[in-house]
Amino acid sequence: GLLPIGLCSIVAALLAVMALIRTSFKEYKRNLIVSVVIVLFLLHPKITETGLSLFECIQVDEADFRVRDALDMTCFSAIHMLWCFLVSVPMLLVWTVGYPMIILIILVQNRKKLNSQRIKQYYHLLYLGYRDDRFYWEFVNTFRKCMLIVIKVFLSQFSSGYKGMVAIILLIATWRVQLYLC
Repeated sequence: GLLPIGLCSIVAALLAVMALIRTSFKEYKRNLIVSVVIVLFLLHPKITETGLSLFECIQVDEADFRVRDALDMTCFSAIHMLWCFLVSVPMLLVWTVGYPMIILIILVQNRKKLNSQRIKQYYHLLYLGYRDDRFYWEFVNTFRKCMLIVIKVFLSQFSSGYKGMVAIILLIATWRVQLYLC
């Protein structure tokens, strides 16, 4: 949960040094916002997978389920539930759901001004290549990626063929939605 904050802090520090050397505060702010947006969107699938990993249980005995990434932790024990609710759930709410929603809200609020220099300089990479009325499509793709990660994590006990079949059904369903919306 702290990886995005750490990476964004490193980027901010590097940009601050560069700003002190040769750029204005306005340029520093623009570079910082663009860098944070890009870093967080690139990390989003890994953050989601990490947040969900505490919910991934494997069967080690007849009635013994363990957390895949922490085999010393019994699934649904008090300590496991504590970790889930104090670490995973907040991480998923902030990074997996909250961050994309905040960016989407910013874009929706500025949808009539997406071609203005002010909005373009910060968020253009998120809707570059999409039609003006489909500026939100990167978020549909982000949702699709999250669903594929959910399939990977929660169907880990099933065969690869089964997970693949469920993933294909998901992709066909989202493709149909795309055809309907476009």
